[in-house]
Amino acid sequence: MTDILKSFLRTGAGRLVAAGIAILVSVAFIATVLSLSDAFNRTMRTTAQGSYAGSDVIISSSESMMSESSGDDAADSGEPVEFDAKVAKKLATDAQQIPQISQTQADRSIAALTKMDGVEQYITAATTPIGRHYEFVSGKAPQGPGQVMLYQDTAKSLGLSQGQQVNLDTTGFASETDDSGKTAKDTGKKSTVTVTGILRGSDGGDPTVYTDDAGLDALGGDSYYESLRIVLKTPGDTTAQSQVAHDFADLLAKQRGGKVVDKDLEGLQAAGFTVQTNEQVVDQYLKTLSGGTNILTSIVLAFGAVALFVAALVIANTFQVLVASRTRTLALLRAIGATRGQIRAATLAEAFVLGLVGSVLGVLLGWGLAVGFSYLARSWMGGFEIATLPVSAAIAGPVLGVVVTVLACLTPARKATKVTPIQALAPVDIPAPNAGFPWIRAILGGIVSLVGLVATVFGGIAHQILLALPGAIVLFCGILLLTRVIVPPFVRVLGHLFSAITRSPAIGLVARNIKMAPRRTASTTTALLIGVTLVSTMMIGAQTMKTTSQAALAESNAVDMSIAQPSEHEQSVIQGSDIVSAHAHLDGAKVTVPGTADPTAADADENPAGDDSAESAGQSKDLALTALAPDSQALKAARGKDLTPQAGTVYINDDQARELKSDSDSYTTGDPVGTFTFKGERGTVKLKAVAGHGIPRAEAVMDTSDLSQLQPTAAEGAMWTEISDQATSSDVQKLTSALNADDRVDQEGAIMRVTMSSIINVVLAIVLVLLAASLVVAVVGVANTLSLSVMERRRETALLRAMGMTRSQVSWMVAVEALLMALVAIILGLVLGLLFSWAGISSLIQTNRIAITVGIPWGQIGAVIVAAILASLLASLIPARAVSRTKPAEGLSA
Repeated sequence: MTDILKSFLRTGAGRLVAAGIAILVSVAFIATVLSLSDAFNRTMRTTAQGSYAGSDVIISSSESMMSESSGDDAADSGEPVEFDAKVAKKLATDAQQIPQISQTQADRSIAALTKMDGVEQYITAATTPIGRHYEFVSGKAPQGPGQVMLYQDTAKSLGLSQGQQVNLDTTGFASETDDSGKTAKDTGKKSTVTVTGILRGSDGGDPTVYTDDAGLDALGGDSYYESLRIVLKTPGDTTAQSQVAHDFADLLAKQRGGKVVDKDLEGLQAAGFTVQTNEQVVDQYLKTLSGGTNILTSIVLAFGAVALFVAALVIANTFQVLVASRTRTLALLRAIGATRGQIRAATLAEAFVLGLVGSVLGVLLGWGLAVGFSYLARSWMGGFEIATLPVSAAIAGPVLGVVVTVLACLTPARKATKVTPIQALAPVDIPAPNAGFPWIRAILGGIVSLVGLVATVFGGIAHQILLALPGAIVLFCGILLLTRVIVPPFVRVLGHLFSAITRSPAIGLVARNIKMAPRRTASTTTALLIGVTLVSTMMIGAQTMKTTSQAALAESNAVDMSIAQPSEHEQSVIQGSDIVSAHAHLDGAKVTVPGTADPTAADADENPAGDDSAESAGQSKDLALTALAPDSQALKAARGKDLTPQAGTVYINDDQARELKSDSDSYTTGDPVGTFTFKGERGTVKLKAVAGHGIPRAEAVMDTSDLSQLQPTAAEGAMWTEISDQATSSDVQKLTSALNADDRVDQEGAIMRVTMSSIINVVLAIVLVLLAASLVVAVVGVANTLSLSVMERRRETALLRAMGMTRSQVSWMVAVEALLMALVAIILGLVLGLLFSWAGISSLIQTNRIAITVGIPWGQIGAVIVAAILASLLASLIPARAVSRTKPAEGLSA
């Protein structure tokens, strides 16, 4: 068997390269995903430590944990303590009673304003955390007042480098009252500090500069105390961390009363404090992110499984080509004594060697790609960890590669054993396959497809992802079973159609050849079908999600950005912004709405007197709103559709509706709220309030006739702004900072819109890059199948050449065959992609209130069609070149 294996490897090296590329690409895909996933998890753990890196135990107020605590736990552990300088000092003194503690530090910070590129933005100045190892990209740690250091990510976002100076303004950030209840003096001041060092990585939070205690004191302002950091004499010892945490919690409970409540990852709660180990802080953070991370990794690995599946098809086709090309060799081996078992074992051993070599190279390639992506990620996210080769990738890659290759080779190996010795003396012609209709496959595939189709459609209509997703998988499996039934006739029909249109006999011959090998045609088309279906599903799904989410956001946020009482400066900023696509100024009137809604007055007919007694409405809240009446120009700057209420009706935000009624009911668009009196400085009007319509915060939209009773002015109006669809979250934040309008700006609609678009675009880009792997493998599969087709038709090609057909004509036949299979894959793939994308988005949206608007990105779909056609033609180049070199005499004498 060893000699046979060596012979196979020598004679089939050329064709093995194609299959090797398929398995290499697939395994590299898996290895890249696993390596990057490992690097991402390590990055998350580093980020999770944040400002607590280097600390062993952290003590903070239990206030942040109260929402998740039961009433009994809250009572046992005491009321939350307000963490301030006195509390921090007392805790530091208490820490001296625990011998394992080496040092403590109050985690305090100061809020400040800085101006970068003419735009003011908030920044935090904090004490340099103790116990942490710092890796400097440049410079050194601050040595006193006037010096700061910051992380690489922060420096990049602020445009700072070592040696530059930063202006910090801490005025206006003092507490409202001092300990005696009197108004506190603003101790803030304006300072200029020098950046002495840039740290590698990220602190995982808001932009922060670090200095020592003296440097922080020199900045003035009011310090915010968050926690007490504790470093042990044995840093990083998790056992010691747990022991000290329990000892400190017991000490707090003993001194201040109450019990110690163990909240698992949330730490120990005692006397109004929360005591956590560093490991608990990190694990708690990771727990909140791991769900999404694991889902993302699972989705990406699912695409890896698809690439492996396509690779299996390619490998099976490759070995069919090898077996067909070795028919005479196999027959001679049988004639000189080789047994069926030896032939089978040698073929499977050849697959094992191919799988092992391709997998090892794939793992190394995948690791190299992961390292490259890591450095690329680090260039824009400085703290990203460099990818290493995890054990999972080192083991899973070769195992999957070998198993898939050997399994894919089982059928070709069985066919190799059926070669008889007499075939060594026969011509190379391969007999035509059985043209009988595959009834069993048709019935089974039809049943599976019908079940999957019903589940997919019903899951989409009922908004049930747990039904739609399995249904889509079952449907696609049914389609794969039916490819042998529907693809060859479909390709033949297209071939005859093009032959009739072009009057080309060569295309007619292609259609006949496809009929001679339906199984191979279906197998090749399947490889392309998988790629086109996945790509079109993701593209149409992403566009559908965009259009649907934009429509939903327009209902909840009718205006991207609204500025109440805009100043001349703010108006000029809006008019000069590159990301503003439309804007309009609306005259308005400041009004106060007493929260005295009568529940029985929701219908004016039932309450003609319009009783506004607070007794009938219960406890409610007065609201200060800006009354507006949008004109045609304002409607162009809004995304909402229904923003023109009838006379006597006013639209208010659903949050304002709840405040007026002082209830927790959920209001949706069109829900009546009650009848209210809108009191302005120059007039009063009584209107029936209706919730929803995406009205901006603190605004009320009414008819022009109603607004006229309030005598609106330009000074009391608002500016509505539509943000460009190409804007990013950073662009919106910069615009908001430039406006510096504080709570007069409602930019929730813009932020939600650009955030949603950004997420969809990033996910789509990542998935499409990953899908490229399966498409590359599919191209290899098409090339292999066409090679087998050329081999089987060698005598036919020679006869055609002898009858006068030119080399270009026989080459064109091969290209047309590839083109026909690609067209069928495109048509079926786009239909399935449209169905899957609709069902997927509809099942993810758990409500009938949001209409699914299917969006088709025609430009992207066109690119997919062109790419699939070019890929098929590219795959036909080598087989076409081979068939064009067939000489009539050689082919007929074979």
